Amino acid sequence: MIGDRIKKLRSEKGLSVEELADGILSPKYIQDIENNTRHLPDDILPEIASRLGTSVDSLLGIEKETNIRKAKELLDSALRYTYRELLDLAKENVIQAKGFQEHFSEELEIKLILLETQILLKEEKIDEAAKNMNKIDGLKVQAFSDLYFVYLRILGAISYFREDFWKAITHFQQAINVKINFEKHAFEVGICYFNLGMVCAYIGNLSWGEQHLKKAESIFQDIGEIKQLTDTFINLGNIYYRRKDYEDALDTYKKAQNLLIYNSDLKTSSFIFNNIGLVYSDLKNYTKAIEYGNRALSLKKKLNRFPNEVMNTLILLMDSHMKLGEAEMAEIYVKELLSYLPNVNASMTRGHSYSTIADFYKSQGNICKYTDYSKQSINIFVKAELYFYAATEAYELGIEIEDTDLICESAKLFYQYHNKLKNH
Repeated sequence: MIGDRIKKLRSEKGLSVEELADGILSPKYIQDIENNTRHLPDDILPEIASRLGTSVDSLLGIEKETNIRKAKELLDSALRYTYRELLDLAKENVIQAKGFQEHFSEELEIKLILLETQILLKEEKIDEAAKNMNKIDGLKVQAFSDLYFVYLRILGAISYFREDFWKAITHFQQAINVKINFEKHAFEVGICYFNLGMVCAYIGNLSWGEQHLKKAESIFQDIGEIKQLTDTFINLGNIYYRRKDYEDALDTYKKAQNLLIYNSDLKTSSFIFNNIGLVYSDLKNYTKAIEYGNRALSLKKKLNRFPNEVMNTLILLMDSHMKLGEAEMAEIYVKELLSYLPNVNASMTRGHSYSTIADFYKSQGNICKYTDYSKQSINIFVKAELYFYAATEAYELGIEIEDTDLICESAKLFYQYHNKLKNH
C-alpha cells in the first residue's frame, strides 16, 4: 500500500516524519498515512514524491505494475524469437527485461530461467542448459501451470539432446497432460506435439510419430505459424519415406518447399533437398538422388555449422554412387565420412554412417570390414537405446554372415524395443 511505500522510502532517505511533513502536512497526518489509516491528498502527492526522490507513478505503485507488464511482454516475445532462430533479438529482450528484475515475482523469475535455458539449447550448449534448469525448484514451478508445461517440454528437449530418448518422450507426454489453456498457448502446445512426434519417429515408432506430428500440423495451420509448419511437413515426409510411401513423401516435402517462399533459409532448404534425394535413391533413380544430394551438400557446407547433417548427405551420395557401380566416387565419400566421424556425437548419425560404410565394403566383397563396421553400428545403437535400429542391423548382419548368435541377439533387441514402447 502507498503508506508502506512512503514509510520505506522515508527511512531509506533518512528523513524524519517531521522533515517529510514540513510545510505541507502535520507529522501526525504523515504518520496516519504511513499506517494506511488516512488518505494522501492528490495535490500533495507530487511534493511528497519529490521529497522522497521518486515519481508519483512509483509512489502509487503504477510504475511497478507497468514495469512488470513490460517485462512479461519482453520475455513472451523473446520465447517466440528463440523458436524462429532469432537469438540476437531474444537476448536483447532478455537484457531489457532484466532491467525490471527488482520487481519480478517468483513466476517471472522462473520464466526468465526457462527462457535463458531455451536460448542455450538453441545454441547447442546442452550442459549449460541442464545446469540452468537446476535453478528451478520442480515442486514450486507446478504452482504455475503454464510455466510447468514449458518446464517439462524443455526438460524433454534436454533429454533428447542428451540422447535419453525414452525420458524425453516421458517429459513431453507429461507436458501435454498438464492442465493449461491449449487455445491460449496454442503455439507452445504445437511445439510440444512436434517434439514428441519427432522423437517417437526417431526411436522407430512411426505410427506415434505421425499421430503427434499431425496434431502439430493442425495447430500450426490454425495459427498461421509458417516456420514450424515447414519443419512439421519435413518430419512427416521423413515418416512416409521410411514407410516407403514415396508419393506421399514427395508431396509432403513439396508442401514444405512451397512454404519456403515465406520462410526461406539455407538450413531448411538443405534438409528438403537431402530428403528428396533419399526418396529418389529408394526409387532407384540414383542420378536424381545424386543431383539433390549435391544441392543439399553445397548448402550444408556453406552453413559450416551442422556436421551431423553434412554426414547424412554424404551417406546419401556414397550409397547412390555405390548403387550406380561407381566405386571410386563412393570411396571418396567413405573417406570423407570417416574424417567427419571423430567430430560427431549424435548416435543416430554415427550408427547409420558405420552401417553405410559397412554396405560399401560388402559391395566390394570385403566381408571382414563389412562385419567390423556393422558391429560398430550395432554397438552405437545399443548404447543409445535405439534398439529398433540395433536389432535391424544385427539381423541383417546375422543373415549375411550366417551367424545364428547375431540373429538371436536381434530378436532380444526387438523384444527390448517393444518392451520400452509398452512402458511409454
